[in-house]
Amino acid sequence: MCERYYVRQRVCVDDYLARLIDLRVELDMPRGIAAEAATRGRPALVAGARDEWRRDTSPEATAAICAQMVVATTAAQVEPLLRAGEACEAAPDCASFARCAVETERSYVASGAMH
Repeated sequence: MCERYYVRQRVCVDDYLARLIDLRVELDMPRGIAAEAATRGRPALVAGARDEWRRDTSPEATAAICAQMVVATTAAQVEPLLRAGEACEAAPDCASFARCAVETERSYVASGAMH
C-alpha cells in the first residue's frame, strides 16, 4: 500500500502539493510558513515544495520511508492505515486523491514531524 500510495502521489503531484501547502499554511507548520505564504505567495511555496518533494520522494527514498513504516507501525495502526490508503487509492481523480491523502496526513503535519 505504501509504495502504491507514493506512485499515485507522483501521478497527482500538482494537486497533492497544492493541498499540502494549503494544509501547512492553515496549521502554520512548519512554523512561519503562513507568514511566508503572505509574503511570497502560494505559487512560490508550491514551487519550493516541488523541489523538496522530488528529493524526498525518489523511488529510493520512498522505499526507505515504507520500510521504516513497517518497523514503526504498531499492529493496532495497520488496519486503519490500510483503510485510509485504500480509500485514497480509490479516489476517481487527482483532486479527490489529493484531498484524501492530505487529510490523512493532517495529524502528521500538525505534529511537526518530518521524514
